[in-house]
Amino acid sequence: MKSNTGFFPACLGALLALIIAPASGLGDDNLAVNEILQKAQANYDAMLSYSDEGQVVTTMNGEVCTTLFTTRLARPNFYRIEWQQSDDVYHFVSDDQGQAVWSAGTINFLQTTSYPRWQYTRETALAQASIFSTGATATLPRIFYHAQWSGEGEQLEGFGLVGRQQADEKLGRLDCYVFTHTVQGQSRTVWLDKESLLVRQVRTVTSAAAMQAALRTVTSEAPDLVVGYTSIETHTNIQVNLPLTRSDFLPTFTGWH
Repeated sequence: MKSNTGFFPACLGALLALIIAPASGLGDDNLAVNEILQKAQANYDAMLSYSDEGQVVTTMNGEVCTTLFTTRLARPNFYRIEWQQSDDVYHFVSDDQGQAVWSAGTINFLQTTSYPRWQYTRETALAQASIFSTGATATLPRIFYHAQWSGEGEQLEGFGLVGRQQADEKLGRLDCYVFTHTVQGQSRTVWLDKESLLVRQVRTVTSAAAMQAALRTVTSEAPDLVVGYTSIETHTNIQVNLPLTRSDFLPTFTGWH
């Protein structure tokens, strides 16, 4: 991904700490919220497989980056997320080799350049991939697998898909519960389909102060001019419990089938 300032990709890498930071739990006065989210988590727990398509649209410093992705997840350790990116300045699209993170049941791979790199664990592979995919490999895999990227169980409650329940809204024809949670300068709003209890959209708004704090954790030379960012992640064409085979979790680009 290119940028006319060079700032966009640098900040996205630094944002990993914010993207995967666990949020605090809810108090007793949010019991109804907890009940909804616990039911949603149980729904994901019962799935044998999960597939979707989607996009993450990230806006920072007047630039827009769009990441298109496809997701396939299955138990116990089968997954494949592929993505492509473009921005509104250069209209740059990922090369023909593609970018992906995957496992066909044993070894975990991440490919962001010409050659795939072996990763020690699924959590490491997905966490590293989230930097390059603007978070596309973070939300659903962490919920589906109860991934532990920060030393705690990252379920619906732990990932930050919690908070004050807002008025219900429609996403297209879907009636959705809406929850907003704010912690450390980052506000995350989640749209949960009321019928299927599936995550349909996540909007994350991060303040300039939170960005500066995140950059300070990875470099002592953070830019003086730091702005916040907004990302909107949507999930469509969701299918659950499809009968999948090992080949379904190999990258679709040439040479892996």
